[in-house]
Amino acid sequence: MEDVDPTIAKQYIEKLTKKGVEATEAHDRAALAWQIIEEGMQIKKRKRKD
Repeated sequence: MEDVDPTIAKQYIEKLTKKGVEATEAHDRAALAWQIIEEGMQIKKRKRKD
């Protein structure tokens, strides 16, 4: 393996970390949205039973 410039490696790691954080935030939002949709569907089901 050839020597890698530490500053380039650091920038690469920071870029990956930022992407990871963005992906995690997107996943959290998707999970929250899905939870809201499911709750909405349960409310509709309850209303039909009445």
